[in-house]
Amino acid sequence: MGKYSGKLFLLLDQGQSRRIVKLVLVVLLVAVLLVTAAILRSKSAGSRRFAIEGASMAPTLLGETWQVSCPDCGLVWPVDTSQADYGKCWHCGNPVRASSRNPQDQVEVQPALAYQRHDLVAFIRDGRRNIKRIVAIPGETVSLDGLKILVGEQPILSEAELPVDLDDHRQKSHWLPSARTPDRHWQFDASDPDWCVYYHQSVHDHGRPSPVWDDYSVNLGLARPLEPVSQLIVRGEVIEASKEAILRVVSHRQTYVDVRLVSGSPFEARPDSINAKTYAGLLPVVAPESPVAIRLVSGSAAVASLSIDRPILYRIRRRDDRSIYPLTLDEHEYFVLGDNVPISIDSRDFGPIRRSQILGRVVSDRADHAVTKTR
Repeated sequence: MGKYSGKLFLLLDQGQSRRIVKLVLVVLLVAVLLVTAAILRSKSAGSRRFAIEGASMAPTLLGETWQVSCPDCGLVWPVDTSQADYGKCWHCGNPVRASSRNPQDQVEVQPALAYQRHDLVAFIRDGRRNIKRIVAIPGETVSLDGLKILVGEQPILSEAELPVDLDDHRQKSHWLPSARTPDRHWQFDASDPDWCVYYHQSVHDHGRPSPVWDDYSVNLGLARPLEPVSQLIVRGEVIEASKEAILRVVSHRQTYVDVRLVSGSPFEARPDSINAKTYAGLLPVVAPESPVAIRLVSGSAAVASLSIDRPILYRIRRRDDRSIYPLTLDEHEYFVLGDNVPISIDSRDFGPIRRSQILGRVVSDRADHAVTKTR
């Protein structure tokens, strides 16, 4: 027995060790489950549902709206109910009609341990609840470049975008010379030396040539100063393309991007972005009123749903006080703005908000208020 006793005790020790390890793992698992349940209960207890009022966060969130439609374009979009005059279609300038009322968006808000840039947050100011987007967090500096708002010396773009031109919904294209077929598809070939140029027309000035303004379809009928747009996005759906098909998109700011076209895939080009290259050749006929031009530089392709969108760029309004900039936020301050940049009342008016004012982050039920198509 003596020569086996050491091994026997070793086996007993190993068995006991395994039981102890299992017991510790079970205890840890139970602790994790209890903590998770506590966190979920606290979040549930702290979550609130808010009804959106007004259009300051359009196009992301909206209060009560009219549903407006254009019979000529076949487009439908919401308009703030506070506007009695729906005016003209943002796309073609023809008369529009309101068909129904849309209820307020409902959002869920939950407290968070930390808040980041681009978060939508609910906060209390002057006894009222507000929802805005954080564009600068504690320690960051908010400054200006003309009217553009900079954070860390970089302009700030919203996550939201707005349409400028939907070629499928025009009887007569604004792209010239037109290579559009009767079914509103586009045929491009690198053997064609001509650039296809987009010519913008103002619906506020009887269709005369104009720059692209920072208009909002939800603000239809609202009188306010307009500012020129600084960035555009060209998009489309590639029906078919040769393997070497490359589309060049040039901006009137003398910058361009090349995009490879792939059959059956969408494409996107941002000729004004920081990644764009300087165009060294002879520019096509581009100007603020004809801001982008496209041409296939190799291969051939057929394209559908050619469109132009614009990102929302945060800026101050001409009436805003510039003397407060540059503004460095302290450890408890956040700079918040509304996505409806022209009309929102936000940190441009009342300054940064404090961490203690924030009720929580919007975590669900963020609605989609994009322009929809009826044909």
